[in-house]
Amino acid sequence: QIAAGSLGRWLRPDRASFAGHGGAYLRADPVKRDRCRARYGAGEFTVGIAWHTTKNEPTAQRRLELEELLPVLQVPGVRFVSLQYGDHREAIAKLKSETGVELLQDPAIDQLESLDDLAAQTAALDLVIGIDNSAAHMAGGLGVPAWVLLPQPPEWRWLLEGEDCLWWPSLRLFRQKIWREWRGPIAEMARALALH
Repeated sequence: QIAAGSLGRWLRPDRASFAGHGGAYLRADPVKRDRCRARYGAGEFTVGIAWHTTKNEPTAQRRLELEELLPVLQVPGVRFVSLQYGDHREAIAKLKSETGVELLQDPAIDQLESLDDLAAQTAALDLVIGIDNSAAHMAGGLGVPAWVLLPQPPEWRWLLEGEDCLWWPSLRLFRQKIWREWRGPIAEMARALALH
């Protein structure tokens, strides 16, 4: 008998023990995925965005205000889709009215109501960008490329340094250098996205 949180000590005791593991272990419904792709515009580079979590952590704030992602959202040639669970219509409308940036909300998807629909939506995207929340974990499980903004200090699973993710090879990590200072990693992410 062992606590689930202690399994890593025996099954993944070092980096070498991760070799050959990871990758996609979830599959989205292909019909639902293709419907999402059609709604989002086939042929466009489409990026899902997630910026909020309901967790309230006093030491490491993972959540962002949508406006903080403006350098990423203003990269030309990209269609952005909200992967954010909960009601954020007001923030999305404010973003469009104040900056002209459009963030598509898919009324057919409720990220909290159906994980199957969330998987299809995520699989329909070229890239997921967001914080350490369910959108990043879903992308990793599906093998969809995802860029994750991590606070300083990060949660244990992300380790303390590096861009790669041991658990999900499709993820790239963008880390805060200074506690609660998001401008640096967001600027780095925007530069990377401009090269897509």
